[in-house]
Amino acid sequence: MSRKRSNIPLTANLEGHRGGVWTVAFHPTALLMATAGSDNEIRIWDTTTHQCLSTLEGHTSYVTSVAFHPTEPILVSGSDDNTIKVWNIITRECLSSTTRPHPHGVSCVAVHPSKSLIASSGFIDVPKLWQLSPDNRDMTLVNDVWSLDHHHPSVNSVVFHPTEPLIATTGSDGKAMLWLQLSQNRIRLLKTMDTKGTNRDINCVAFHPTAPVLVTGGNGRENNLKLWQINFDSRSTDQPVGNPPTAQALMDHYHVSSIVCIATLMGHTHDVNSVAFHPSAPVIVSGSTDKTIKLWRILPGEIFCMATFEGAKRVTSVAFHSNGRLLASGNSGNTAFLWDCSVLTSEGQRNIALLRGLEENLLPRLFSGRMRNMPFQQEFLRNKFKQRSPNFLEEIEIPAKIARATARARASRTARAMIEGPIPRSLTTPSKSRSRSNSPSSKEEDESRGGASMTHRRRKHSSRKIKRHASKRRRYRKFIR
Repeated sequence: MSRKRSNIPLTANLEGHRGGVWTVAFHPTALLMATAGSDNEIRIWDTTTHQCLSTLEGHTSYVTSVAFHPTEPILVSGSDDNTIKVWNIITRECLSSTTRPHPHGVSCVAVHPSKSLIASSGFIDVPKLWQLSPDNRDMTLVNDVWSLDHHHPSVNSVVFHPTEPLIATTGSDGKAMLWLQLSQNRIRLLKTMDTKGTNRDINCVAFHPTAPVLVTGGNGRENNLKLWQINFDSRSTDQPVGNPPTAQALMDHYHVSSIVCIATLMGHTHDVNSVAFHPSAPVIVSGSTDKTIKLWRILPGEIFCMATFEGAKRVTSVAFHSNGRLLASGNSGNTAFLWDCSVLTSEGQRNIALLRGLEENLLPRLFSGRMRNMPFQQEFLRNKFKQRSPNFLEEIEIPAKIARATARARASRTARAMIEGPIPRSLTTPSKSRSRSNSPSSKEEDESRGGASMTHRRRKHSSRKIKRHASKRRRYRKFIR
């Protein structure tokens, strides 16, 4: 990706909540989105039509976190009313509800990317792992061993790795922890990421989709956004054997030698409440209490802020869709925003690269020689390319292809007419038409239409028409080449 800054347009303002929107989440495959907040309600949105499809009611306090099941129409929600609920988004039915899983409120819930496992974290409590039953109507606590290695005084967030058996948690002690899931109910602590004793809350964490990298966001102006590199031991090059692999094989494969902070991203003036990696592009998004959303581009040896846009109020949550084309943000102003980030995808970057070439080479050729030196031509191009979009090429390619095909056909007919000369009337008009054209009635019709017949005018001005087509051919030649 280039170093040029990108423009991310706002596509929708989702209104309907009666309180702040604390959490947003996309469905892994469908074009659906969930929002929830301080009005105790969960809303399901169609990201194409921007319409609210359903409202899930049942929590008695504000909803802190929502997450979709990877393969079924199931949504999991955590609330400050000390409950975790499982919803069927089609029937709007609450399938399951826990009883005080965290005594001081649920801070975050996460669903495993391929299994029916739910991780939850709570304020002044330890993280927990739950197993969903096949009918999604029962949640069973399966990780009593996890709490023995836990050290956070209070857990703010928990997240699964997209492809590896890794879990990350952040807490109020200014630390982030990396965990390895050995089996269904065994979790082992690998390493702790310390922010050098700042004792400020780490509010959020996100895994890179492919690289051994994660990002954390927290309170404070100087150390609120950090990028961490996970360094595995040399033994991890051997793939774990067995199906499923043994606990020792997993420990050898995921043995971490160190976790190093490789960058501190400066830019936000207040606490960072949410972070996320783009699914395919080297981009990080962060939302902050300073009412801004920032996009950070990762280049070899450099990380810089590529875009900053307003989130209206205090930004509470940000998330990318799995297709990489949509970005959602929630804020304390009772609304959620949808942003079009198609420009960040590989296809969007290719289109932008082609557009830059078009700006310098192809578009000037669409103007005649006299217009090229006119002062407004450069201003026209500049304004035109401010409207860049992922489908801009499609908008100009199809008409350009039609124009080129039409121009070539006209040039071919013109050249043939210049060589063969005017077509005789006997070859173009049938005998009945000739007899009709000589009849008194046809002459009266021609006079009523304003003069001589079309055939007569075409024959009269055929030489002039050939010359006019010759000038057009010279004009089109430059466009065709």
